[in-house]
Amino acid sequence: MPRRQSLPVNPNIENLRKRAKSLLAAYRSGDPEAISAFEDLHPRDVSVESVRLADAQLVLARLYRYPGWPRMLIAARLCAAVSSDDLEAVRDLVMEHPELLTEAARGRGSHWGAAMGFAAELGKTGIVEMLADLGSPEIQHAFGRAILQGNADTVRALVKKGAKVERGVAMGACETLNSKGLQMVLDLGGELCDADGDFSAPAAMVLETYSRNPVGKHECLKILAESGVEFPDTPAMAFHFGRIDLLERHLDRDPELISRRFRYDDIYPPHLRVGDDTGLHGTPLDGTTLLHMAIEFDEDEIFDWAIEHGADANAAADIDADGFGGHTPLFNCVIKKGRKEDRMAVELLDRGADPSHRASIRKGLKSTADEAVREYRDVTPVEYAARFHDRSYVNQAAVEAIESRIFSG
Repeated sequence: MPRRQSLPVNPNIENLRKRAKSLLAAYRSGDPEAISAFEDLHPRDVSVESVRLADAQLVLARLYRYPGWPRMLIAARLCAAVSSDDLEAVRDLVMEHPELLTEAARGRGSHWGAAMGFAAELGKTGIVEMLADLGSPEIQHAFGRAILQGNADTVRALVKKGAKVERGVAMGACETLNSKGLQMVLDLGGELCDADGDFSAPAAMVLETYSRNPVGKHECLKILAESGVEFPDTPAMAFHFGRIDLLERHLDRDPELISRRFRYDDIYPPHLRVGDDTGLHGTPLDGTTLLHMAIEFDEDEIFDWAIEHGADANAAADIDADGFGGHTPLFNCVIKKGRKEDRMAVELLDRGADPSHRASIRKGLKSTADEAVREYRDVTPVEYAARFHDRSYVNQAAVEAIESRIFSG
């Protein structure tokens, strides 16, 4: 099955038409991905001889999770109007197509929801208020999306329209590491827990989320700590809080801290029940150093601090009983969430990181379309990146930096 997509936040209809034409040309040329898309998403059998542009438009619409091309174009016009804050255009579209008040704006299954949720996500307060007056049933959902993004004006407007601070709404802000949204929940009298009343869940989400925003993460953890969540006094928690001053204290107590390997139970407090090889981090973190961790979580200051204190650019992770592990920080550079750039890889290479080092890695990705655990045996960092099953995790800038050193050497 070809990978479904959400419509772009600010779609260009002419670009969608061009993409349909490109899909048609790819199908006619025998492109395997195009053929797979037609086979899975087109309701009839088509051939190279019979295929028409309308067929490609239908397949493209279904890739974007719409029933057909005309419906997708309506949604595209709505998304573009909301993105550009064109209140009149949104009103006209909704009046002509009332189903836009309830159907997912970016395609079936999108977490953003229908028109109001989409507008709340982008902080388009005037449009949110107008849609509420037109009878949108999405007030509560839109409130959650506004909290998730920390859109204060939109949150206040939705409260006036009847939105309630329901139990669990804080989890969205924790997922996106949005400290403003998390603070809003408190300011509005909400509880920092999930929908089941688990007060440890927000902290678990902040630590485990796919989002990468060091400053937001530090602020969210600070808010949680000030609200009564207890965190252990460990080097790993000092890392998560971004507290180099606390890391310095731990280094004074443990001169081997920079070279120490951390287990998941060290990295994530066990009572929060997070952290394993199927987490949303890219390259495994179990048995790695602060340097590996700093790369994964985009902690630039801690990365530099570790380097300044003599961190080994070739520090290998622990190897488990099955022979998996042994990866150096370069492996974390090439497969990671968050920022895709080459700075850390270049710094490691300048400090003698070996691009030919080999390791065997076992990795799955929780909460993704494909959660199957894959094994990458005896690979270099570049080979690991070339084989990794989820291309969104590949840091191509780091791969190219490593390749340039290999070829120039």
